Amino acid sequence: MRVLGSNISTLISGSSGIDQIYVPAVSVVDASNLKSGQDEIYLEGGLADYSLTLDNSGNITLTRNVIVNDENVTEQVTVASGGNVATNDLVIFADQQLQTQALKEQYLN
Repeated sequence: MRVLGSNISTLISGSSGIDQIYVPAVSVVDASNLKSGQDEIYLEGGLADYSLTLDNSGNITLTRNVIVNDENVTEQVTVASGGNVATNDLVIFADQQLQTQALKEQYLN
């Protein structure tokens, strides 16, 4: 499992196996290139804490605001769209887990 430090911005490229990424609050992470396997992206907030948008490539961006030291900081995580088996990763929130394809369908509805 890759554990990232807090308050960072990073682009992660995965392997052909199952990658596990832990995203601490107030990080900016692009995990849209994790490659094949159902990778796991762990987030600290609940699903309702995040707003979902789609970028021009169809990737899902999850955003939430977090108060740190009385300052409002934006956390942003980008994941693949789940359009095929290789990109249908698992996002694990504090309260539930969803495959990225289900997240995209939720956004479109």
